[in-house]
Order: sequence, then structure tokens, then C-alpha cells
Amino acid sequence: MGPNIALLGDAAHPLLPFTSQGVNLALEDACLLRDLLLDAGDSAAIEAALRAYERQRLPLLRHYVAMGRGMAAAFLTLGPDRGLLPVAP
Repeated sequence: MGPNIALLGDAAHPLLPFTSQGVNLALEDACLLRDLLLDAGDSAAIEAALRAYERQRLPLLRHYVAMGRGMAAAFLTLGPDRGLLPVAP
């Protein structure tokens, strides 16, 4: 990627559906990026704003990706003999 490209929403965070956070994070991405770019007047300021965007979003996104993977693993290992309720006939 180039220095003046930003990914938002689903392109920026490969979340599993278990987290139910895709739309929320996309809106937060857009709002933060808007705020950071609002007064960026030249290419250096734009690059600095994009670096700030990445620094601010990456820790949270890593958290949600890890959380989704944990939820998926738990879901895939559960079964009738591991805590799920049996389906009624």
C-alpha cells in the first residue's frame, strides 16, 4: 500500500461474525479518519493523519480479531455433550 491509502470498515478489519462489531467499527473508522484529516492541508499532514489513524485503530482491531477467533473456536468445539442444549424434537 502507498503512504496515502486508508482502509476502513470490512476492508480494514477481517472480523468474524461472532463479534457483531463490523458496522460499529466501520462507523468509528470513518469518524476518526474524518476528524484526523479535517485540517490536513498538505501531503505530509495527510500522511501523519493516516499514521495516527493506524496507531489508534490497530490495538482495538487486534482485540476484536482475537476475540472473534476465540468465540469461533469455542463455538466449533461445543456440542450436545459439551454444554450445548439438545435440540427439541
